[in-house]
Amino acid sequence: MFCLFFYRLSFGFITLEFFLFILLSYVYYLPRKRDFSLNGYMFDKLEV
Repeated sequence: MFCLFFYRLSFGFITLEFFLFILLSYVYYLPRKRDFSLNGYMFDKLEV
């Protein structure tokens, strides 16, 4: 509930951050051919 409110409050900033994060993730992870499942992705992020 609060997350949705915060998301609507700063929609532009979060979308920009999210877009940059996705772009960076694809550039960094795609050449490695990592597992793109949610759990594997999260664990890989923690390891790095």
